[in-house]
Amino acid sequence: MAALLKINTATSPKSLKQASGTDYEYAVNLILTQLIGSTSNANITVNPASTTGLTLIGTFTDTYLNAAVGAHPIGTTPVSVTYNFYQDQQVAAESITRPVEFVSSTIKEQVDANLNADLIATALSNLVSTGIGFYALQTTTPTGGTWVSTSTITNTLDSTTTNTTQLWKKTAAATTPTALRPVKLNTATSPISLKGNVRRRDSIASYTRKESVRNYWHRNF
Repeated sequence: MAALLKINTATSPKSLKQASGTDYEYAVNLILTQLIGSTSNANITVNPASTTGLTLIGTFTDTYLNAAVGAHPIGTTPVSVTYNFYQDQQVAAESITRPVEFVSSTIKEQVDANLNADLIATALSNLVSTGIGFYALQTTTPTGGTWVSTSTITNTLDSTTTNTTQLWKKTAAATTPTALRPVKLNTATSPISLKGNVRRRDSIASYTRKESVRNYWHRNF
């Protein structure tokens, strides 16, 4: 599989070079940030007001007896509160500017298969390794980067005692990678040019949502 191309500033004159390793960090950061934006269908919601177009991906059921410790009699009918986790997994509209690769002595735009195996796979590997867009269900704020609480799950122990667990979403990395932009075809002005932040971020993020390669799953408990 061919990797996307970048500008190689180490040569004179400047040249093109295949990206590798940390070369992807900046693009991945932008893509994942856009992917989990406030209106993105990559986000998880808990007990939303409307579930139209949403997919149930898991539940948490809190079951308890509504009485104080030591109370007697209390009856035998437990109380249950269910928290449903949803995600919009509908196919998103695609508007994409593709990165350029070098294949068989030819510079060309990456086709879907290569884009999936290259930049998209790198971004999603980062996400599931506690990257931007990662979710954690726990009582305290996770470490490493910026985390936002999106929902609160209440666990009732008895009529007077509860504890809470929050659903956290990572929205930013601890540090922003150094800017390194892949190149794209630009038939209007020159054969190739650097991809701008907004165009690369929005186009690849929309492609990722369209290809349904960002679905989350939650184990029921």
